[in-house]
Amino acid sequence: MKSFISGLTALLLAVAFSATVKAQTVDSTAADTVKTVTFNVKGITCGNDLPIINKNVKDLKGVASCQAVGKAGPTTAFKIAYNPLLISEKDIIKAVEGSPSCDFPDQKPYKVKGKN
Repeated sequence: MKSFISGLTALLLAVAFSATVKAQTVDSTAADTVKTVTFNVKGITCGNDLPIINKNVKDLKGVASCQAVGKAGPTTAFKIAYNPLLISEKDIIKAVEGSPSCDFPDQKPYKVKGKN
């Protein structure tokens, strides 16, 4: 009986350990996957629009960074680093286009018009 319990305990530990190792491998792979994309955004009217868009995008799970490239202009580029295993480009575009205007917070004037 004692050897049966010892064998059962060893089997349970082996199964638990292998599941833990597998989970860590998946998490490590997900964390190491980063893709960078630059979106061209139209509808920006002033420099105060840039931090609003930056914050909305950075707050998304899976986005590592979001930075405006250059100064605010009619079309401004945003360089975004993200994990494609956690978030899609489509979701990032929704966040950009769903950002409120600094002048009229009830309006959503930004449109993504391509990427580099």
